Amino acid sequence: MNGTIKKVFEAVSAETGLRCDENVGALLGQYNGYHLYAIYTGNFYTVYASVRKNGQFPEKDLLKNMKKSIPGISALAVQKNNVVANVTGMTSKKVIENLISAIKGMTDAFRLNGFEDVCEGCGKPVSNIGSYYIGGGVSFLCGDCYTNISQSLQQAEVEMSNTNENFIGGIVGAFLGALIGLIAIIIIGQMGYVSVVSGIVMGVCTVKGYEFMAKKLSTKGIVVCCIFMVVMTYLAEKIDWTITISKEVGWSFAEVFQNFSALIDGAGVTSDFIGSLLLVYLFTALGAVPMIINVIKSKKVAYNSYQIN
Repeated sequence: MNGTIKKVFEAVSAETGLRCDENVGALLGQYNGYHLYAIYTGNFYTVYASVRKNGQFPEKDLLKNMKKSIPGISALAVQKNNVVANVTGMTSKKVIENLISAIKGMTDAFRLNGFEDVCEGCGKPVSNIGSYYIGGGVSFLCGDCYTNISQSLQQAEVEMSNTNENFIGGIVGAFLGALIGLIAIIIIGQMGYVSVVSGIVMGVCTVKGYEFMAKKLSTKGIVVCCIFMVVMTYLAEKIDWTITISKEVGWSFAEVFQNFSALIDGAGVTSDFIGSLLLVYLFTALGAVPMIINVIKSKKVAYNSYQIN
């Protein structure tokens, strides 16, 4: 948890009584009789609450009215077993104000409309709901649900440890994933842009492609993915330039591609190509590297479960 997020959470904590937990990177606890937690997702702050009324989630019309009436909420919906609110703000002061508004407004609306605080797992309004760290995130669960989920995670961890990595299959998967990233770079490049989005596509598709085909992701799998991303990013930029040159000189794609080095050297634009390639590598890295780091981090905590004190 960085300093800015900690400052925001501590300010909201002082007003609401929710606790800032640096270990799990969240603001969590009970407010107005409802269990809540808030995290920073990279673009906005998100508030989570698990509530039911006669076993049912809030309907869309109610959520729509809540969004309109509660200042600070930019989006409100049901995701999995939680009501989820996105909160934004141009400054830390505004974010703090909006988070407090969202927490107070949501819980007031739940109480006014007869919704109960429930276990995130079974959806029942039991008295023994606790705060738990499950697979990298926070969950509010009853004792029975926590036991079942914890046992399932332990079993999944054993099964994964006993799964053999299909390295050849992973290479094929990484290649196919990187090919999708290559297409994304070319399409965006032909539109005249260089975008972090293409890097995210390259990273996600390459890593997920390897993992899907290999059945697990190891350190050597990450290395293979990085190699494919480097090679395919270069190839994508070369193809992008080849398409542009072929349109300008009236040659076929194959002719330009085969004589690419001689053509850009003869036109005196080799340094331009290298500069453009480095820029694409930079944007690809900005998109792919954080995603890969997040994948590695999530793998480390995927099977972790414990009660948050």
